[in-house]
Amino acid sequence: MSDKGDKSRENIINGAFTLFKKKGFAATSINDLMAASGLKKGTIYFHFTGKEEIALLVLQRAREELMAFLETAVIGGTPAEAMEKYFAGTIDVHHRHEFIGGCIFGNAALEMADSNPVLASFINLVFEDWAMKIQQIIAKGQESGVFRKDVTAGALAQQLVTATEGAIMLARLRKSDEPLRTCFDTLRALLAMPQATTPIAERSN
Repeated sequence: MSDKGDKSRENIINGAFTLFKKKGFAATSINDLMAASGLKKGTIYFHFTGKEEIALLVLQRAREELMAFLETAVIGGTPAEAMEKYFAGTIDVHHRHEFIGGCIFGNAALEMADSNPVLASFINLVFEDWAMKIQQIIAKGQESGVFRKDVTAGALAQQLVTATEGAIMLARLRKSDEPLRTCFDTLRALLAMPQATTPIAERSN
């Protein structure tokens, strides 16, 4: 494919990423994609079969970004430091986005679960991968005696991902990081993390 063709595909995916996150898949029209990418309908259909193919590519890109973010937390430092990096990094991401759009996976899960098995299956795998990365941190913390051991690392990781998703939704609704900070302070207590720093909810923004 030519450089021009690659650029056109990239423009379409970039535009779709923003639109799907803010408006949702169903509410985003081809006209919206045309306006966001600056391309004609024929060009969009030349590169893609339709919105589902574009949506899958958008979700794949979002997964790569999520996994890259999680990798920075699980590599290096102690398990408690890794968890703090996860908490602080999550808050930072949503601050940078000004609490617009929330989590594309949570948004898409609600929209696709009952209507699009292909995309729903992909999103489910993303959540499983997310929980597995967190589970690795928790398991190391349990092994070193930093985190509680009376609940399995898998169960704690699942609870952490679920709570994070809910907090992201409320942060988007309220346009504030308070739900995230409160959520992470609660998760610190759930994990029995050492209180080496000021609780997140008490820190200044």
